Amino acid sequence: MRDRQEAERQEAERQVAERQGAERQEAERQEAERQEAERQEADRQVAERQEAERQEAERQEAERQEAERQEADRQEAERQVAERQEAERQVAERQEAERQEAERQEAERQEAERQVAERQGAERQEAERQVAERQEAERQEAERQEADRQVAERQEAERQEAERQEADRQEAERQVSERQEAERQVAERQEAERQEAERQEQQAGTHIERNVSYKTSPAPLEVTQHSGVRVQGSEPSWRQREILGVTKTLRPWKNNEQSSLHRNINSLFERK
Repeated sequence: MRDRQEAERQEAERQVAERQGAERQEAERQEAERQEAERQEADRQVAERQEAERQEAERQEAERQEAERQEADRQEAERQVAERQEAERQVAERQEAERQEAERQEAERQEAERQVAERQGAERQEAERQVAERQEAERQEAERQEADRQVAERQEAERQEAERQEADRQEAERQVSERQEAERQVAERQEAERQEAERQEQQAGTHIERNVSYKTSPAPLEVTQHSGVRVQGSEPSWRQREILGVTKTLRPWKNNEQSSLHRNINSLFERK
């Protein structure tokens, strides 16, 4: 019984051991498979990492090369731009120098033209000034000659007027003198006739009315201040009218000259 139990125990132990062995082997196998899988996963990951690193390296290399190419292109473009800008700067400097030279020549030409214009303007102004001075001198000379002529004409007219007035005055004095002489002679004759009439009246013893006596005797004369002797009754002789009517027998001068003569005659009467 104990043997069977021992055998059963041993069988059980064997089975346990086999099972444990199998489980250990299975566990080892699984562990090996796991490790292999982990190794493969690790290898895969390493391979993937390496591939990624290679690709990254290639990418970076490509980027570096692209960057280098772009940098080279940029530098080339910059060089070309710099060369173009340098060429443009040189062209601009040359054009600026040419422009400044053209401006300088234009300024010199304009300055020369200005100086010529100023000289010509000065010459023209000088010529105009000389012409104006000559014209002004001619005008002043003409005015002076005209003034001299007018003065001479005025002096001549004044001289002729003075001579005419003097002649009028002398003629007036002569006629006044003749009229006064005629008046005196008429007065003397009237006085003699009056005395003769009184003497005859006294001898005849008759008295004749004054108006009858005046009708039969020579007409007495009445002296006025301005018109000379006025005859009452019978008309005076032509010589008496010529002497006594001074203002009506003068030569026919112009109105102003006749008025001047009248004034001279009247002034002589007023003074007397």
